[in-house]
Amino acid sequence: MSKPPPPHSKFKTKNSKLNLRSLLTLVIALTGLSVIYQRPIIQIILLTITFLLIISQRKDAKSLKNLWKRISRIGRLILIIFIFQLLFRREGDILWQFHFIRITDIGFNYALASSLRFFLIILAAGLLMDVPYQEYLIALKAWKFPNEISFLVATTIHFLPVFQKIFKNKMEAVKLRSIDIKKLPLKERFKLFRILIIPVLAAAINDIRYRAISLELRAFRLFPTRTSLHTSNLKSIDYIIIILTLIITSLTIILL
Repeated sequence: MSKPPPPHSKFKTKNSKLNLRSLLTLVIALTGLSVIYQRPIIQIILLTITFLLIISQRKDAKSLKNLWKRISRIGRLILIIFIFQLLFRREGDILWQFHFIRITDIGFNYALASSLRFFLIILAAGLLMDVPYQEYLIALKAWKFPNEISFLVATTIHFLPVFQKIFKNKMEAVKLRSIDIKKLPLKERFKLFRILIIPVLAAAINDIRYRAISLELRAFRLFPTRTSLHTSNLKSIDYIIIILTLIITSLTIILL
C-alpha cells in the first residue's frame, strides 16, 4: 500500500504548469486591459499573449488537440458576433455599400475589437475552468481570502464544467436512442435543446446542493480557521511573472 502524502505537501496537478496565483494575475490583467481599451491592435496583442499562455499550459498533443476543437467551436460564434456588429454599426465613413448594407470604418473597428475581446475572455475562462477545484481553495487561502469567498469563487467557476459534463451525458443518451442530432432540422434541434436544458440545469444545481450538504457534514464555518493537507508555494518564476504583470499593466494604463 502506498503511504499517504505528508501534511502540508505541495499540491501538483497535470494541467496547471504555473502556480494558480500567477495564472489568475495574468488572466485578470489580460481581461482587464481588453475591457479598458477598444483599439484592435491592443486586442490582437492581448489575444496573442493569451494564446501563448494557453499553449504553455498545454504541452502534450492531446491537450493541444482539445484546445483546437474548443477554438474551432468558439470561432463560429465569434464570426456571427463580428458580422452582426459590422452590419448594425452604421456611423462613420463608408468603406463598402450594397443597397441597404453598409460597412463603415467605425463599425469595422468596433466589430473587430469586440469580437477579439469576446474571444479572449472565453479562452481565459476556459483556461481557468481547466484548473482543479482544490487548487482554487489553496490559492485563495494563500491570498488570505475568507473561506466563504474561496468556496463561492471555486464553485462558481466549476459550475460550467459540471453543467457541460451533465449535458454531454444527456447528449450521449440521445445518441443511444438512434437520434442523429446533425441530421435533424434546425427547428427540431432547438426543440431538443429546449427539452434537455431544464433537466440539465436541475441536475447541475442538485450537484451543488449535495456539495453544500457535504460542507455542512464537515462542520464548515464551525471554526474561524481550517487546516489543509496541501500547500502551494510560489516559485521564483511565479514571483517574476506576478511582479512583471503588475508593472506592465500599471504602465500600460498610465501611458496609453
